[in-house]
Amino acid sequence: SSDPTIWDVVIEAPAGSIYEGSTFFVEILFNKAKPHFVPAVKFKTLMFHPSLGKNGDYDMRGLAPYWNIKSSMELLYRYLITDMRDLKEKMC
Repeated sequence: SSDPTIWDVVIEAPAGSIYEGSTFFVEILFNKAKPHFVPAVKFKTLMFHPSLGKNGDYDMRGLAPYWNIKSSMELLYRYLITDMRDLKEKMC
């Protein structure tokens, strides 16, 4: 996209997760008017996860207390990867 507030990214599933070996296409939408808001995350690749809505929208409320205007994509990425990895432990 030519819009700098919309990013298309690829996430490789973390080793040891139930998604290991999978690749996910994700759209990240930044709020230009409110950069201190957590970006919206939408998975374009089908997957099951309790934080994922039926349209691929990922529930990012868990990241909200840690997100601020100085936060980086690294924080967002680590949140998603940790959430994927921890699901295996939560299901067992």
